[in-house]
Formats: sequence, structure tokens, C-alpha cells
Amino acid sequence: MGRRPHELVVVALVAIGGFGCFGFGDRSETLPENFEPHVVLADSSLLLGGDGGMSGWRVSSGAPDRFAPMGEGAIVAADVGSDGVFAISQAEGGRNSRLWSHSATGWSGGTELSHGPINQLMVTPSGALWTEGDRGVFQSVDRGVSWTSLSVPRSLRLGARKLGRSDDRIAYAGPELMVTTDEGQSWTTIDAGDVVTTDGTWVVSTRGDDAMRVGQIVRDDIVWTDEVKGAWNPSAVRASAHGVRILATRRLSTQVELLQGDVDGRGFVATKLKTQPEWVGLGERVLWLDSRNRVRSLP
Repeated sequence: MGRRPHELVVVALVAIGGFGCFGFGDRSETLPENFEPHVVLADSSLLLGGDGGMSGWRVSSGAPDRFAPMGEGAIVAADVGSDGVFAISQAEGGRNSRLWSHSATGWSGGTELSHGPINQLMVTPSGALWTEGDRGVFQSVDRGVSWTSLSVPRSLRLGARKLGRSDDRIAYAGPELMVTTDEGQSWTTIDAGDVVTTDGTWVVSTRGDDAMRVGQIVRDDIVWTDEVKGAWNPSAVRASAHGVRILATRRLSTQVELLQGDVDGRGFVATKLKTQPEWVGLGERVLWLDSRNRVRSLP
């Protein structure tokens, strides 16, 4: 069951606004057969996918509850701020990018953006919105009304890597790992090596086909804490109260594996998940949709 890019996108809200959640082994809700997730935000128990219309799903103790904003396109990126969810929809080929927001009062927005196609949306602790895509990194400090192009170093190969945030630090993983602590006005190189992904504090890089390295950003340096042997393709890393987690597949394999380490980023143990990489979200919980369209989670 692969994701079809032309399909429109669905939102599944599990815990926003006091809705219930469930742990691994509890009864899990089943979404419609044609639901195909695309963006997963585990901290907010939010799934974004496609079922033939731009719509939403609240999953609680009863049957999934569908609701919908008025618009066309597919949601390709999303993040959560202090006052709700922000999402970006696009038509095929990255055309007609629009910003949407969802709060306790429902959906609003549909503001058209002129800097698409967009790959990633991030909400900083200050409430600023950041987008990353084919035309670069842009920032809005007025909830998407106006946008400013940020002067990100060209060596970062836009569209290839990840933005991550931790307090006032924003990190950009790419051919170099660079961070900013002044909302993108200046950037500092933390590591000149190729860092694949970051959450703003933890980073993962690969060393050929030999190992995957895990490290922590400490001031203006990376302290490498562990190496996971083997040929890996890591896609996400995230720290939680339960330890550091990495989502990855082995080279030449589509099997999704969750690597769980301790809070110091050591002792990683791999567990296979019967799902697709884009169907998993890392946060304080791990949230994913299994092959039978059941919402699953780990604490």
C-alpha cells in the first residue's frame, strides 16, 4: 500500500483538545481502508494522509470522526504551535501552495504562498513559521501573512535534509550541520561532515556502509555517543523521556526499523515496524499506522 502523490490529504487528530490516546497493546482505532498517511506528528497524535479529499480524522474512544476544511490540494507539510496545527497544501508539482491552521474553533486560512514547492514546515518556540523547499528557507512572524527569504548558506542543498529545533536553536542538517540562535540572521557550522537528520539536539550521520553515528549538539560542537553497525538510511531522530529514537531502513531494504537508545544516546536496539517510513512519527510517543490501517503507538 504505497502513497500516491496525486491523492488529497487527510488529517487524523487523536489527542489535540483533550481527545484520548492509547499505548502499545491497547485497543487501536482503524481508519478507512483507502487512508494513506504522509505526514505524522506524534507529539500531537496527528496523522496526515489521503482518502480522496482534504479532510480530518479525530480518533478517540469511539469510531473515527471525519471533518474537513474547504480547499483543494494535498497537505505536504505540517507542524504544531502553542495554539494549534499549521499545515501546507499543494497541487501536483508543488503548485498553489497554501497555509492552513487548525485550532479548537476549526480550520481557517487558505493563505496562498508564493514560495512553493515546499517540503517542510516548522513552528519555532517564538511562534515564527519556517518553510523549507525548492526556493529556499522562508520565515513568517505574522502567522503567514508575510514571508521573508532567509540567507541560508548554499552548501545546505535545500530540499535534501531536515530542519530541527531545540529551544532557541534551529539546526539544518545537510552536507554541513549548521545552527542559528538568532532566527536565521546568522549561521554557525557545527560539523563539516554530512549529517543526515537532526531534531535540533541529536544528530545522525552515516559513515559509508560501515555504521550510523549518533551524536548530541553541545554548545558549538557534536559529542558523538554511539555507532550502530551496518549500512543504514536514517530518516529521523528524536529525543524523548524514554531515550533517543532513530527511524531508519537498512540499505537495499524497505523494512522500517525503530532504533531505541538510552537518554545518553547509547545502546541502540532495533525493532521492526510493519509500516512505511513516511507513516511513522517520533516524539514523546512513537505513532504509526500499520498495514491494516490501525493507529499504533509506543510510549
